[in-house]
Amino acid sequence: MTVISAFGTWNGDGSSFTQFPDAILPGDRWRIEIEPDAVPDSAQAKQYTWGFSGAMVAGTDNVEVYLTVQNSSAFSLADLAVVYDPAVLQPVAPLDANLKLISRASQLELVSADDSAAGTLSLRLTTSATARPFPEVKAGSGAIISLKFRVIGTLTAETTAGLEIRLADGTSLAQYQMPAKVPSGVVGDVRADGKADIFDLLEILQVLGGGIPASSLSDVNGDGRTDIFDLLEWLKVAGK
Repeated sequence: MTVISAFGTWNGDGSSFTQFPDAILPGDRWRIEIEPDAVPDSAQAKQYTWGFSGAMVAGTDNVEVYLTVQNSSAFSLADLAVVYDPAVLQPVAPLDANLKLISRASQLELVSADDSAAGTLSLRLTTSATARPFPEVKAGSGAIISLKFRVIGTLTAETTAGLEIRLADGTSLAQYQMPAKVPSGVVGDVRADGKADIFDLLEILQVLGGGIPASSLSDVNGDGRTDIFDLLEWLKVAGK
């Protein structure tokens, strides 16, 4: 829960220091600076609002999911675990290319490990910085981690995949039943409810604002990505 300025990083479990400088000589004077709230403890983390956003889409092999945290204070270290249903989802390999810190967490480093048999993805937010200013997840709200999963089996509108975010000590922070969307064939129907209306426009705006991940449904113009041109295409289709 503390960071040792210029001399290394405290492991957080009371065991040891890491990343000492190469040469510490007898007689050297030490200065230790404590950064408070570097790691949110269980009680503090539970005060934040954690969650996921994203949906599986029938006909696509992969799904992108955002791990979100709302109303958090700043923190620079965290040990988290994402529990998933291995009968429906598998993290896309290699992990380091398909798990990314995003938005206000993008200055930190992410260490990950997957136990596919147990359906548990371990995530450590950390930093190798040893001097101020230490990078951190800024206080605020929004997505902090992008995760990509491979979808196993055939999806229907009734398919769901359970996700849970926990602290490393097992404290549950949030659960999410990720839905599956089956494309209706209606151009601009981003929500896959059989029609294109103002709620689909709002969903595209959420994607463009970084609030929810893109999918093949939000790619209205079919160029393989979701950007401002999909918004313009949606407006063109809606105006017909």
